[in-house]
Amino acid sequence: MGMTHVRAFVLSDFAIGEPRSAFSPSTSFSCLNYAMSATSTQTLAPATLATTDRCDRCGAQAYVLAELPGGSQLLFCGHHWGTHQAALRPKSVNIVDELHRLNDAP
Repeated sequence: MGMTHVRAFVLSDFAIGEPRSAFSPSTSFSCLNYAMSATSTQTLAPATLATTDRCDRCGAQAYVLAELPGGSQLLFCGHHWGTHQAALRPKSVNIVDELHRLNDAP
């Protein structure tokens, strides 16, 4: 007896609302992603600082990131940023200030 080849179908083989020719084999998007992108709404970019980012002085959650000219980054909680802000602001290349998140409602 000869061997019968069976091809398994995957979700990306079936396009929702589009002919198969709309998808090339090199496309990394599945039809599920395609279908969702047509109906999804744009979301805001996530905050730059994560809840795991910690103040370099005390270990509390960081809400300010100060980037220095050499590429070093310093993280501060609200309290320690208030203490060191006057000295660091003129020396910093970039400052990410997310202190507004302290007062944002969940």
